[in-house]
Amino acid sequence: MFARRPTHPAVEHAVATPSGLLVAVFARDEKRYTHRIEVRRPGEDVVVLLQALSGRDPRIPASPPLHGLNVDEIGYAPRPLVAEAKLIGMSTDSSWRVALGPAPGRADALRYAASCRLASMFPEVRSSYRAAGATLIEKSNEAATLRTAGVRWRISLQATEQLPRSPFCRIELPSSLEWSKRPSVAVVAEPAMNAQPPLRLGWCFEVSLEE
Repeated sequence: MFARRPTHPAVEHAVATPSGLLVAVFARDEKRYTHRIEVRRPGEDVVVLLQALSGRDPRIPASPPLHGLNVDEIGYAPRPLVAEAKLIGMSTDSSWRVALGPAPGRADALRYAASCRLASMFPEVRSSYRAAGATLIEKSNEAATLRTAGVRWRISLQATEQLPRSPFCRIELPSSLEWSKRPSVAVVAEPAMNAQPPLRLGWCFEVSLEE
């Protein structure tokens, strides 16, 4: 399904912030890709803020993959995309595109953008992440602030003319009970109610550190 296997086992994109080095890591083992966002500080252990979930929604076996670059056969394509992002994955037929890079106009945030074209109707597509050890400070449909191992950070939805997002796009967190068992964060994109296939969905979010 996906083209261009990586020539290196891992690729990193990083921005230096006053609170530490914010790094997006893309790695591949023999079975799958993993994607995580972490903070590195001199003399301290690495703090993983988000790590991609893999597979498909178990409630909807025919759904598109849960998208966090944990998709077999996806490859790295070191070519520029809009907003100075790096195109880190694109399907052979260009129906999926994933990009990440420093957020334009900011020196302290990473921007993740994805888009897909689906030939059939699906209720939603989600980019899902574990947030192990995170404490939720505040949340809305547009943003969430969390703390992990003493690191305060924020995930927020973005939209620009270059990176449009779907009509219905939100940040989704589990219930308090589920959060206590397995903290996670999802960015969910839904088509318009009257949309007809092929569906075009897009979403974009930034991760930043707070002092």
